[in-house]
Amino acid sequence: MVVVGAAYVYMKSDLGRLPETKYNFGMLFATVSVPLSGWWGNSHAIKKKRLEVQQAVNTRQETSELLLTQMQHLQNAVTEAYQQTLLAQESIAVAEENVRYNEEHYRAGVSILSDLLDAQSLLQQSRDQYTEAATGYFMKVSEYEKATGR
Repeated sequence: MVVVGAAYVYMKSDLGRLPETKYNFGMLFATVSVPLSGWWGNSHAIKKKRLEVQQAVNTRQETSELLLTQMQHLQNAVTEAYQQTLLAQESIAVAEENVRYNEEHYRAGVSILSDLLDAQSLLQQSRDQYTEAATGYFMKVSEYEKATGR
């Protein structure tokens, strides 16, 4: 902001002197106002925006790292669930062989009925465990596909 002004003063004084004294004063003035607070405010706003941008970059990076961690965790869960289904299948195979063995021994009269019933019970438990493992596996696959957008 620029302000310009002018003033003129005429003064006549007689302070007991014979010759009168006359004074003429003229003056011209100008003022220039530079708003430094505006410059500081703009500088502050720029710094604030830079910090906001840096915060957004940090948030994006943190979010992507969390997403990658979650996807890796889900992938590990799928792998583990698959391994459990394989283990349950092996358990079924072993239990079936155990039932066959106990049936042969029971028919031959070498084994008692309770041993055969125990073997059949273990076979049923193995099949139930496989069903649970397979269900868990499919649930983990579903969670993984939902997280990865497949």
